[in-house]
Amino acid sequence: MRLLVIDDEPSFCTALSMLFGWHGLEVVTALSAAEAERALNESKFDVLLIDLRLRDSRGDVVFRSAVSQDPSYRERTLFMTGDITAEAERIIAATNCPYLRKPFDITLAVQAIAALVGITYQPTSDDEK
Repeated sequence: MRLLVIDDEPSFCTALSMLFGWHGLEVVTALSAAEAERALNESKFDVLLIDLRLRDSRGDVVFRSAVSQDPSYRERTLFMTGDITAEAERIIAATNCPYLRKPFDITLAVQAIAALVGITYQPTSDDEK
């Protein structure tokens, strides 16, 4: 399964790439909305994992652009945010997409990603370590 992670924190992208990779996902990262646009123009992804706040845009703007290219991203996007404001909740709610609050448990994130594409993910005993 191919996952596009869009977050402007390089170390966080690196960590997610490694962690999701251990769970069998092929991860591509984008550190900005502009990089995300290029990645979406060049390739297709099974799921998008988008941070709400980016240095050069907001995640919901990237989401709307992705959906305009491929409407199926509407059902295959998961947001993530550390922003706990009412505005952030409203913005994400308007997309009708699920979201994870940072920091999040990687196993729960993999389960949420799998659910978006109709797969039931069962953690192994190794995931519990």
